[in-house]
Amino acid sequence: MTRGRALRWSPAGYAGAQGRLDNAKLLTPPSTVRALSAGYQPRLHPTALG
Repeated sequence: MTRGRALRWSPAGYAGAQGRLDNAKLLTPPSTVRALSAGYQPRLHPTALG
């Protein structure tokens, strides 16, 4: 998994984890937060799994 690190995204997929997200702020749109709260379970793209 990502182990609490941000992954860079491009149209080709995810690559190269950045630093840890110790003081992260919410970047997720409210509509996506509502979908997650309603039970939607996202899956990581294979490129995010390294």
